[in-house]
Order: sequence, then C-alpha cells, then structure tokens
Amino acid sequence: MFIEKEILYYIENPNKEVNVLKYISSGLYKKNLENIAEDMINNKYYIPNIGYTENLFDEKYNRSTLRLIHGFTILSPLIHAYNKTQDSKYLLKGLSVVDKWIDEFKYEDSKKSMAFHDETTSLRLNNFIYFFDICKDKVEIKYIKKLYQEIKNTAYLLSKDYFYTKNTNHGMFQDISLVLYSKYFIKNKESTYYYELSKVRLKSYFEYIYFESGVHKEHSPAYHFLVSYKILKLSQELFSLDIEFREYLYKKYLRTCDFSTYIIKPDGKLPNIGDTQPNIDARKFYRNLYEDENYSNVIIENYDKVNLKTDYADLKSGYAVLRNKWGSDSVYILFCASYNTSYHKHCDDLNFIIHYKGDIICEAGPFGYDYKDENCIYGYSSFAHNTLIVNGESLPRVDKKYDRVKMIECELGENKSAVKGINARYENVQHERTILFDKDNMMINIKDCITSKHINKYTLLFHLAPNLIPRQYGNEIEVYKDDKMICQIEFKSDEDICVNCSYGGSQDKIKGLNFPKMYEIDFNYVIYVNIDNLKDINLNTYLKIY
Repeated sequence: MFIEKEILYYIENPNKEVNVLKYISSGLYKKNLENIAEDMINNKYYIPNIGYTENLFDEKYNRSTLRLIHGFTILSPLIHAYNKTQDSKYLLKGLSVVDKWIDEFKYEDSKKSMAFHDETTSLRLNNFIYFFDICKDKVEIKYIKKLYQEIKNTAYLLSKDYFYTKNTNHGMFQDISLVLYSKYFIKNKESTYYYELSKVRLKSYFEYIYFESGVHKEHSPAYHFLVSYKILKLSQELFSLDIEFREYLYKKYLRTCDFSTYIIKPDGKLPNIGDTQPNIDARKFYRNLYEDENYSNVIIENYDKVNLKTDYADLKSGYAVLRNKWGSDSVYILFCASYNTSYHKHCDDLNFIIHYKGDIICEAGPFGYDYKDENCIYGYSSFAHNTLIVNGESLPRVDKKYDRVKMIECELGENKSAVKGINARYENVQHERTILFDKDNMMINIKDCITSKHINKYTLLFHLAPNLIPRQYGNEIEVYKDDKMICQIEFKSDEDICVNCSYGGSQDKIKGLNFPKMYEIDFNYVIYVNIDNLKDINLNTYLKIY
C-alpha cells in the first residue's frame, strides 16, 4: 500500500524539473525501431550483429552487448513505437520484459554476471526511471509497482560501499544515477541522503582522477573528454542550484581544457591509445565542449588564430605532444610514459604514435572488453604497441607498479624538442626512451637505452598504419602510401640487430593487427627489431618524414 501511495504522488505531481531523457542511451538500436518493437511484441528479440532470439538475457553474448541488454537500452524500440502510436501494448510489453528480468536476476545469485556489472546497473537505473516516467500515468498502477520497487532497490544497491567502484568513471556513473534518482523522486525520504552521498563521492573521484594540470588519469583521451563533459553537464543540470558544488565542478572542468586542445590530432580525431576507439572525431562529438578561444580555433581549423605553443608535456601525468606547427598538415607526435591507475590501462609504456597527413606509426587500438578473447588480450598487450618486449613476453596489463613508469625529462623549443621516459616494470630490466624532434628538418630520433643485470632477448616494435607499405633494405626501411614514399626509417646500434617486417597475424605473438572498430580486425605491417643475448643495448631509430 505504501508503494502505491508513492507512485500515486508522482502521478499527481509530475516532476518537470528533471529531463530524464538526457541520461539514457539509445544503446543497441539505431534504426528500424518500429519493426523491432513489433517483433518484441511477438517474443522475437533482435540483437544487432547476432540476429533474432527468444532468449533475450542469454549470457553467451559479448560483454558490450550484455551491458546494453542488462542496462535496458532494449526498451528504446518499444518507447519509440508507443510515442508514435500511443498504443499502450508497447509499454505493457516493456513492463513484462522488466518483470521477467526482475524474477530471473537476483543480486546474491547474479552479482558476478553482467546483470550487476557496476556501470551497467547505473545505466539500468536511468532507463528504469525514464520508463517509469513514461508509464506512470499511461497504465494502471498495478503494472508498474514491480518496476518502481526495483528502481528503489537499484538505487539502494548503488549507494552501498560494497557495490561502489571507487575512483573510477564507473563509480562516477553510479553517483550520477543516484543524483538523478534523488532529483526525480524528490519526496522519497532516502533521496536527500543519496544526493549528499553522491556529492561526497563525486568530489573524491574528481580530486583523485585529475592531475593538477587537468589531465585525466584513466589512460584514454576518450575518457578525458567524456568525464570532462560529464562534469560540465553536472554543473549545468543536476547541480545547477547547488551553488558551491556547481562552482567547484565548473572550475574543475575549465582546468581540463589545455590537455583536450593539445591531444587532438591534426585530422580532428582523438589518438586511439588505451581504450579510446578509433575515429572519435572531436570536431563532431565535442565541438562545443569548451568556450575557450584556442580550443575553438583548433576545432574549426582556424589554426592561424591558435595562440599556444606547439608542444605540450606534463611530467606528472606522463604525456607529451610535439608538433612542428599548428595546422592540419602538421607533424604530430604523442609520447606516453603514463601508468597512473588500473582502469583502461594497456601495456603501452613508452609507446608513441606519429601522424602526418594521416597516421604513420600507430597502435592496434582496443578490440573490446571480453578479457578472455584472444584479440582483446592482444590489444591490451605490449605486442599491440610501439614498445619493448623482453624474452618474448608482454608485460601484464596491470601490476600496480605505478612508480616504475614516468616521464623524467622534457625540453620544448621552437625548432627542437625532446622528451624522455623510463619503464622499469619488467623484472631486472630498465628501458629509457628519448624522443628528439628536429622540426625544421622533420626528423625524429628515438633513442632506446635498455639495461639489465641479466642476458635477455629484446624486441622493439614499430606498428605502421594499415594503409602503409614498407620496403626493406637491411636496417633501412622506406614507407610508402599510394606508391609515394612518405618516410624513411633507419635503425643504428653498435650491437648486432636484426630488423624484420611482418604483416597481419602471420607470427605467433608479433602481429600486425589493427582494430578500426570494436570487434573488427584489419591488418597492418609491424617492424620489429630483435636483439639477442645481451644485457644492455642502445638503439637509435631515425625517422625522416617527407
């Protein structure tokens, strides 16, 4: 009876101050929503890239698909069909799917499954609140009691320390969902507690996850942009009336702008390091993220008006971006000596990428989040990056040796710049890498100094972009694009080295795999330099761009 009274209150007093629609995702479905909704009425559920099934909650799907299913983005076709037809059968079908999920998935029995994955649970709460908002005055109360109780149960779960994912973007999304609950169900006695709890946890996360320079720690430019965007929106929407916290959020957001401006490649895209997917175009997705004049000029390619130095380096975060100028035809070098937290970490210590009128030296990028999948494992591994392999083995993705990777020097100049980093995560091996950029001559010198107390086999990897073809002449390689040479690479050392090129998945561990989208595979050439049976090695790599 008490539940019915609460529901009746929100029917009679609709909350018009919170736009729940802003906090949901279309998820699985992008088109043909009406046809998909009709199929759902007939218990036939369409899963993109998989096909039709009668078992919507089958655990055989990949993690990304299960996230969207258990996050209840599956309701979007039914909501779309209802909005178009005003036929309540679509809402009732959605409610029956919700009821089935509630009966089938209990936290104690399913807490290790994607049904109760941390961020998925917050996504589900958002979608449930939105669905409740639509259904509450369109169907009888008896049909939404179960949904409403599950909304309350889910908010309670998100509030508990044992479920909270501290110091991660997933925890941030949990708190955003709790604030959404507290703002929508404003008369519920627990809402004030959830609101204050979320403020404390959000501030703790933002203080932890950003360096003083405004660089986000989670190893992926995509998450730097995403979280910075979320901070802005929180200040403008859910916390707009909370003056002190709103101001705190807005100042935190402003500090993120410099790194956002520098990290954008000359083609407008974000470099696909960490879990940043390829082809995220900042000019499209984050065009209006900042009002900053320099950021705006980079976004609209008005480079003559960019009033910034060409280079950026932050020793604490471990990122450096070197350019010869601001422009769509500039040389762009990104160097990473950054192991700051475990989330979204790849084995990319001392990794670098080079872009000039297209990618030249790249990396595989992320394949997905199915951690047992061999391509996913490869994408995280040292083998997928431009870095060091010792005795044929990759570093583990995470080992909490945060202090073993760092940027130790930088010297930034108008004509020449240099950055230096160190990686000591391999046992008894230290790798120092210096990148020197002669801007006038478009010459890049990569100096690798590897030392150990023991004799080892070392391999250094250099991944070419998928559309590039190498022609090898001993220790020299010419790189061609559309039959035109775009750069020359030469390897020099006082020790014996063996330079090789490999294409695609032809080798056991050293592979030329590139992931243009999540769960898609392309091939590329990888250049690898083998050094056998040595303790120490100094290798100079000269890359001349034409």
